[in-house]
Amino acid sequence: MTTAGKTIIADEGADTSAERIRAAIRDAIVERRLAPGTKLTETDVGELFNVSRTLVRGALQALAYEGLVNVEKNRGAFVAHPSPEEARQIFATRRLIEPGILTEAIKHLTPKDFWTCAHCWSRKNA
Repeated sequence: MTTAGKTIIADEGADTSAERIRAAIRDAIVERRLAPGTKLTETDVGELFNVSRTLVRGALQALAYEGLVNVEKNRGAFVAHPSPEEARQIFATRRLIEPGILTEAIKHLTPKDFWTCAHCWSRKNA
């Protein structure tokens, strides 16, 4: 799927469940690879992931529940357009929650976990 000059590619051999599709689309929205207002047709998403429209529909409904997608009757699904106030609320909430999550997660990391994180970080920034 190509949107706003950027391509979103489904990994070959990836788990094709509705959850995997939801996660891939969610990541694309959060990372701004899918712009607000982008239409997400069941047919296009289904072809991208090589799955039925039923699985796509489930993924889009889950994204709508999260507020990342708006599903309009007889029009389809679109990437949500958060208002400036909604965006401020989201980021304010994240600033409050994420430090605590990170603090708790670090308490449970093993040396192997640290190595894995460093390896992933270096690959991502390569």
